[in-house]
Amino acid sequence: MRTPVFSFLSMQSHSVAGAQLSPHRRRKIILLGPHDRFNFGDLLFEKIVSKLLMTRKHYSDGDLIRAGLLNVNMSQFGGHESIISIKRARDLSRQDGGYHIIYLGGESMRCSFDHGLDMLPDIASRTDAKLHQVSNCAYLFPKEELVSANATTRVVAVANSVGGKYSATTLPRDCRLAVESADHVAFRDLAWNTTHPHIAHAQSRPDSAVLTSLLFHDTIAQYGNMGQVRHVRKGTGYLAIQFKETDLYWNRAGMIANVLDGIYNMTNLTTVFFQAGSVPHHDSLALYQKVSHQMTTPFFIFTTTHVWSVVALIRYSSAVISTSLHVRIMAFVHARPRVTICTPFGKHASFIGLWESKDATKCVESFWNASVVTSAVEKSMAILPNATYTAQQHAIDVYLDGFEVWSSLFDKADWVS
Repeated sequence: MRTPVFSFLSMQSHSVAGAQLSPHRRRKIILLGPHDRFNFGDLLFEKIVSKLLMTRKHYSDGDLIRAGLLNVNMSQFGGHESIISIKRARDLSRQDGGYHIIYLGGESMRCSFDHGLDMLPDIASRTDAKLHQVSNCAYLFPKEELVSANATTRVVAVANSVGGKYSATTLPRDCRLAVESADHVAFRDLAWNTTHPHIAHAQSRPDSAVLTSLLFHDTIAQYGNMGQVRHVRKGTGYLAIQFKETDLYWNRAGMIANVLDGIYNMTNLTTVFFQAGSVPHHDSLALYQKVSHQMTTPFFIFTTTHVWSVVALIRYSSAVISTSLHVRIMAFVHARPRVTICTPFGKHASFIGLWESKDATKCVESFWNASVVTSAVEKSMAILPNATYTAQQHAIDVYLDGFEVWSSLFDKADWVS
């Protein structure tokens, strides 16, 4: 497979517009997001934004404060080793004269604190998070709360390609205030968010995960030669498959097994089940086991929950089927044949319509019809990758253009003429 060549210009740093600048004080930046539990896409946000800030804007790792619902070390999953609670980040910010903040993305607009709590892995984590609660919103936090009441400090807030639908009436109060007071707002699903005057300035930008291959190609290759990824690559090819745990999927495990057997008979690809997320209500090894026990063709259950192992598994697959948006995005950025089980009106369809090539396989609404799913896989595997390479470059360029816009806001706030 040809590796897409990304333009040299897209990786150049842009200078701050205006007069010659002299240093004043560079404030730290809080990176707030759902990187406090294992969902590989959510862990990618922090890695991508951190690397951009450090390589293109010359922040140090210590300048970046990773915050979530609780204090946790996520290194075993490939995440950051020092996530602190937003309460702790807020307190540090107030003590130190104010920090900037970036809302890293994902479905943060509609994620209340209680919803975020439900996604934590165990009772101990949820109990800890409750002790640190300072907001009714999980992963958005009004920037005004980052400075003391009488402070005149100006801090900057950036909404980085956030997903979900803005609502002035149904969103948790702090989620709404955070979006409305942000200095820069980019929506992943802009078409859903064009009717509200509070966010009329919002821009359309792709999910930051579109930069994964560009920024971490060597890391992904390294993990492709390790552990369970290395094991499954020894065969003649595999179908990487992920689907979210629901009652309907449990009840129709036999139908899913029939679909996967049919795909194997057409492609001769071993089925490899994997988890995009191990948090409650995401993916289930027990469900994968139930499905696989009813299959008559080869399978492997990939149990590794590490961000780079999951990305590498997708990167080296022969085809991908998923319900996860970020599995779809990883298949896109690595030009893998891809079929996504999704509705024609949700976030998956929005991403495919806005950022993928015209020939990309669209949403398949049902996993139960063997002929429909098999046909979609066959069609996807027959598509040449040239248009995908062009679409990749476009998505990368649009995201990086946005990065230059919002990262310059920190420069303007922190430097003086």
